[in-house]
Amino acid sequence: MKYLRLSKAPKVAIVYRSNTPNVFYWIKKIRSLLPKGARVTLGPHQIPLKGFPVVTFSEFFRCDLIIALGGDGTYLRAHRLLHGHSVPILGIHLGTLGFLTPNRTQDLPDLFKKLLAGKLVLLPRTRIRVQVHRNKNKLLSELALNDVVLERGELSQLIHLKVSANDDWLFDAKADGIIVSTPVGSTAYNLAVGGPLLHPEAPVLSLSLIAPHSLTTRPIVVPDTMPIRLEMAERKNMGICGRLVIDGQVRIPIEPQDIIEVFRDKTLHYFVRDPQTHEFQLLRQKLHFGERD
Repeated sequence: MKYLRLSKAPKVAIVYRSNTPNVFYWIKKIRSLLPKGARVTLGPHQIPLKGFPVVTFSEFFRCDLIIALGGDGTYLRAHRLLHGHSVPILGIHLGTLGFLTPNRTQDLPDLFKKLLAGKLVLLPRTRIRVQVHRNKNKLLSELALNDVVLERGELSQLIHLKVSANDDWLFDAKADGIIVSTPVGSTAYNLAVGGPLLHPEAPVLSLSLIAPHSLTTRPIVVPDTMPIRLEMAERKNMGICGRLVIDGQVRIPIEPQDIIEVFRDKTLHYFVRDPQTHEFQLLRQKLHFGERD
């Protein structure tokens, strides 16, 4: 287990959800809990706040710690702003569910005491890369921490999917879409469509169809060493007939015969977590997992 050790003058950037009530109060509270020598800034594209400069991307990549102040969407936005750099992120909960941001604002004094004492751990987590190829040209290459979703977009009809793993055909399906989820993302959209819960340390990916027109199709869990390939069959007179959504942050139209490749990235993401917080504990707190009443 690796612990996060900050210097006496750490560089800390905050990514926050701007429409959250009292967010400026909590940003000032966080600064008050950090060492006097700390440089506390706001992440790129944030709305400037008095006394908190907005950093450039190059400065953001060189931070010692990123704090995501909001919900899981804010955490995923902070992750995307890092563009693959493995700066650790500490999630503080100002949202609704908060799997990625489990730390409550009322616990901030105790949390930051542990942070400054070097008692918070760095948890390495797998992320995936998605690439879109069109006419043998690479159209897009993005990282995802949670999931990649190929969906029907604005259409009111099912899309025809062809799914392969490690160059082996898995299945064809008619559905509203398909989710390729990391273990971290298994409690998100994947869970909502009946996909499996995965322990975040498991070296696997899950493939879950969205509203399949089938009585036999079930979610599949594969080793994360297997590259996944997704394709959509062409439909006459339909034009653009799909949409790719990456971590809920990036949305692009998908055309028939586009090739979508999803595979484990070589780099890791690092969560900052209190070692007293466990994954099954979060499931019980957030989803009442295992309760019988």
